[in-house]
Amino acid sequence: MTKLTILDQTPVFGTQSGVDAVRRSIACARYAEEIGYDAYWVTEQHSMKAFGCASPEILAANILAQTNKIRVGVAGILIGHYSPLKVAENIALLNAIGNGRFDFGIGRTPGAMPDVTKELGGETFTPEELDRKSDEIISYLSDMNSLSAVPVPDSFDSYCILCGSMGGAVKYAAQNGLPLAYAMFVNPTHCQEAIEYYRSNFVPSKLFDKPRVSLAVNAIVAESDDIAQELALPAINFLFEAELTVMKEVFLHWKKPNYMTSANLRIIC
Repeated sequence: MTKLTILDQTPVFGTQSGVDAVRRSIACARYAEEIGYDAYWVTEQHSMKAFGCASPEILAANILAQTNKIRVGVAGILIGHYSPLKVAENIALLNAIGNGRFDFGIGRTPGAMPDVTKELGGETFTPEELDRKSDEIISYLSDMNSLSAVPVPDSFDSYCILCGSMGGAVKYAAQNGLPLAYAMFVNPTHCQEAIEYYRSNFVPSKLFDKPRVSLAVNAIVAESDDIAQELALPAINFLFEAELTVMKEVFLHWKKPNYMTSANLRIIC
């Protein structure tokens, strides 16, 4: 049976504020539980005005407190910024708050511009460093380390997921026997290739004996095609504006080449 999950990036629409976006996410999670969704995941973005959540663990704790049955997750925790032990401790506490219904995703991207990444801790994001941090987080949570994340989870086998759309996340999930949540809305081109690689190279682990795949897609749901198309237009506009905002931050971060004038930059952005 296919399970449906909402992946909420806490978007800031139109004239709304980031506070409005956070409150809407909490209300949406409660409604998702009412109508039968299996899980509700929130995401992490830093210093991006189009999105309202930079601390998804805090938002997830609030949602857990205001729901009863639906699984709640963070997809994913951007581990390059943080201490593995602290990440594991946050996960263990959220799992305790939610009585075992917290899902955590390991995210391997910075989720921010380089200057913001530096302010968050200045960590490197090499594949080797990300692999090491992933190993340590799992070891702290699964009694495979002399140190333990407290409170110690009663069970570990239902809430660890590798999130991503790049080769590093796919390869790590396969080699270490972990579920994969593939961000198809970010990188649809290589989706089939990535999932085929994951399934064919999956190594059963102590935690998971077979591959498990989730796909994250953009979707508009309505009673008819006409209504769906009507709802899709503002969503497409938002995604376009959000992408332009990210592009603008990229252009403003890197030193402009001599041939790029301020007028040209305004036209591009």
